[in-house]
Amino acid sequence: MRIFSILLILLFTFSCKEESIDMPVIGNRNESFNIIKLNPAILISRSGEDSLDINSDGSFDIKFIRSPIPLTYGYGSKTNILIKNGLQIALSNINNYPDTLSIKAVIDDNLNWSIGEPLKLVLQSYNCGMTMTGCQGIANFINVSDKYIGFKNGNKFGWIKVDNTEWDLTIKEYTVLK
Repeated sequence: MRIFSILLILLFTFSCKEESIDMPVIGNRNESFNIIKLNPAILISRSGEDSLDINSDGSFDIKFIRSPIPLTYGYGSKTNILIKNGLQIALSNINNYPDTLSIKAVIDDNLNWSIGEPLKLVLQSYNCGMTMTGCQGIANFINVSDKYIGFKNGNKFGWIKVDNTEWDLTIKEYTVLK
């Protein structure tokens, strides 16, 4: 009888279907968006710009802007993003710049989100200050590879996969909201 009870308990334990929660996780497929892998990737060099239409309404939602910036010794470049149409960007809790998210990160309402109004945010720039010790990089996308910008529009979430070096920004993939 004891063996029968144990078998019955095991049967119920392993026959229960695990509930699937449709949480947006970077890298996973989801019914509320399509993953667009760019081939070739969008490359924005030292000075240039490009944009993405995240919700496929014919109007850009996020624009990437690279521009030269004078430094204490020579020039560098900065990377900004301009968001509009209600798009919000996941911000770091530490410094309030766009956060560098990694693969398998959960994107939900618990993240720190930018306001849903047109806004220009810094991905990477420099602060040269008043000293002659050189310039310090600021923001969270300084020389990164395979990092993600989390975004939301209303109650829909997605991401943009980027590489950012001192001279080039490469947009590799992004999600289009349905």
